[in-house]
Amino acid sequence: VDATLGVGTPGVGGSTGVANVLKGDANPSGKLVDTYAKNSLSAPAITYAQLKNTQTWANLDEVLATCSDTDKFISTYLIYAEGIYVGYKYYETRYEDAVLGQGNATGTAGSSTGKAWNYSDEIAYPFGYGLSYTSFDQTLDNCAYDSSADAYTLSVTVANTGSVTGRSVVEVYGQSPYGSYEKSNAVEKSAVVLVGFGKTGEIEPGGSETLTISVERYLLASYDYKKAKGYILSEGNYYLAIGDDAHDALNNILAAKGASGMVSVTGESAQGDASKTYTWNQASIDTSTYHMSRYVEGTEVTNLFEDADLNNLDTDTITYLTRSDWNGTFPTKAVSVHATSYMMTVIDGNWYTEPDNAPLVADFTQGENSGITFVAMKDVDYDDDETWNTFLNQLTVEEMASILPDQNGSAAIDSVTMPASYRGDDMDQLQQVVFKLNSESGFNWPCAIVEASTWDLNHMAKRSNLTGNEGIFMGLTEIWSGGPNIHRTPFNGRASAYYSEDGNMDYIIGRLVSEECQKYGVILGYKHMVLNDQEANRESSATFSNEQAIREQYLRAFEGAYALGGCRGCMTAFNRIGCTYAGSCSATMKGVMRGEWGFEGVICSDACVGSDYKTHYATNMDNGLDYWCWDMAGFGPGGPGASSDTSAEKTTSDAIIAKLIDAGDGNLLKDLREATKHTVYAQVRTSNINGLDSSSKITHSTAWWENALTGTKIVAGVLTAGLVGLYAFDTIKENKKEVDA
Repeated sequence: VDATLGVGTPGVGGSTGVANVLKGDANPSGKLVDTYAKNSLSAPAITYAQLKNTQTWANLDEVLATCSDTDKFISTYLIYAEGIYVGYKYYETRYEDAVLGQGNATGTAGSSTGKAWNYSDEIAYPFGYGLSYTSFDQTLDNCAYDSSADAYTLSVTVANTGSVTGRSVVEVYGQSPYGSYEKSNAVEKSAVVLVGFGKTGEIEPGGSETLTISVERYLLASYDYKKAKGYILSEGNYYLAIGDDAHDALNNILAAKGASGMVSVTGESAQGDASKTYTWNQASIDTSTYHMSRYVEGTEVTNLFEDADLNNLDTDTITYLTRSDWNGTFPTKAVSVHATSYMMTVIDGNWYTEPDNAPLVADFTQGENSGITFVAMKDVDYDDDETWNTFLNQLTVEEMASILPDQNGSAAIDSVTMPASYRGDDMDQLQQVVFKLNSESGFNWPCAIVEASTWDLNHMAKRSNLTGNEGIFMGLTEIWSGGPNIHRTPFNGRASAYYSEDGNMDYIIGRLVSEECQKYGVILGYKHMVLNDQEANRESSATFSNEQAIREQYLRAFEGAYALGGCRGCMTAFNRIGCTYAGSCSATMKGVMRGEWGFEGVICSDACVGSDYKTHYATNMDNGLDYWCWDMAGFGPGGPGASSDTSAEKTTSDAIIAKLIDAGDGNLLKDLREATKHTVYAQVRTSNINGLDSSSKITHSTAWWENALTGTKIVAGVLTAGLVGLYAFDTIKENKKEVDA
């Protein structure tokens, strides 16, 4: 094969672009956002991945007898035994250790051939790889640290040395020290980590362009979950390097170290280019710079996910992959895990109890009209507790509860003139599905992988901006979108909805997409938060990992959107974080998102709430969930556009929460007020306020054409059923004749 063109799903207009590239009328300039191994089963994550390698509890009978939910929702678990070593962070790091003769890197464990591990046997195309019809030369002109911005600024000149006009991607990778402290305290380090990138415009043959790329020093910090219990900057030599891909950048770093024995992607001898690197020395370990949140003053960043690590749960222990001994720690066989009584209690999910120091229902005022409408809250600061409490005091418990269940939108609250909201799914093609009679589909865009593979932030910004506008045209106030989950293996199952295998790439893209998508009045609801990295058995599987991997890879992927991009929506996941259902995980929703990142938006469950582990409503809401996605039949008559009348008997989230509050649970009333605040705060910053003022009122009506359409569908349904019945009758009659004959 002379060349391969990766096109993914190109969308409604992308096929023309594919044809133009094949004809030579356009020059390809994309880069891979995943590592393409020669044998995808060689990745260490495969040991616990997908349908075949999702495990069931060693004491499954006891778990099934103890826990109350349906068997399939309490039976399985996954272990991220690879730690941080996903994709290029595994292959490239093992390659460096093989070149430097350390860490038993050339052992047979994990080798695709059964022989000594060799990079050329394992990799077809590295992360960041991509070809062009022309050639480029990149020069690192300068690199300087700006202490006020806590960032490095690189100046890179790109020259077109070929004969065809084209564009080039500048990729910047970092390496931080891996010394005795890190080895003693299980602080793992990837040999290279993507920390920044940029893309040129079109450069004519013989021409050049200089790019300036900023790199946050924070992206070079490592999470030490054993000793410092926070982020550290290690002692020793640091490197920043440019390269055509992750492997090329690493070879440049190895050249700066004076190493020999390097190979290129093709397996041929490589030299690397030390002039494409910048290096400096950190004199001593720094455990303080990032110990406090960069986003919320006075908030400590420390361990929150110890229950997600099996080694803290008094059960069967596991060994995480470490570069200090590749051969001895590579996960070749799954560990059989016994669920303890504590783990089973958490799995059971219904562990909410009203705290002893909970407020009383009587401590709150509800239903008191102060004349503050929904639209009046549009500029009220999130921390203005006095105004928010006055607004919330106007609502009854039933009105607040009415917006808990979602059916691709939420009901109106007439008393404060809060319109119904409408929500759509999937950024690649927006779906507005209102479970009355109508549905709409939006423009079919290239999938998330194709977008990320452009490595073009300007392009992504324009596309995100258009998607936000498209949502407004479709009448949506919130878009549930894929994006930041990780391609932990090539067998993700929904990989096209997520950007890449790398948390830092998602961090950079997510910030930009959030800013641009939400500019004109729509909420971006990224999904699925978090550790939801496969489709097979993703419902309720207990997902175990260590805190370094969770923070540096999986949370990092969402961090840019929420901590920096102002993303105002979030959809949690079906899986469990440790044994805790993601929709009940206080560590994620309260500890990280609202605590460390300062998130001020709204958080919902994953879809189709209706039974079993997704319906422990009190546990969910008390731990940070604000509403339940697709909580069917949770509306008053007429769906999202209907009144908030809750007189009909219901068994969904709104009815359950309201019933518990009516029984005297003041803590849940406090939680309900918080959830209502989050929903109102997000919605009042959308196009839902357009046309509203202090005198606006909500009226409910049905257009004549809706009634006509309803009647037509009913008549068509009756006729169809009748015709099917006649067909069945005639078929039976004919068959009887044949038998009689």
